[in-house]
Amino acid sequence: MPISDNKVLTKMMEEMHKAQQVQHDPSKMKEHIRAIKLLTELMLDNESTTNEDVVLKKMSQQQMLEKKGSYERNDHHEKPSIEHDGANGDSIFDF
Repeated sequence: MPISDNKVLTKMMEEMHKAQQVQHDPSKMKEHIRAIKLLTELMLDNESTTNEDVVLKKMSQQQMLEKKGSYERNDHHEKPSIEHDGANGDSIFDF
């Protein structure tokens, strides 16, 4: 089912307002900005109308990538602590 440009623009405005509301949290603000970027790219790729299935598919792909990226960032922050004497690194080759 085609989506009118007006609906896409309305969704972009909603995402912009959400981004403004969470300016204090850069990661949440970037999520909304990415959604705006995705919607902009869809409008530029498709001249006058956009298929709803295409929009939903691309948005879900973007959200999956964002979640994957946030999991990877969280993994890098949590380093196992070494609790015994003589160890000074994570590798078995650290002395």
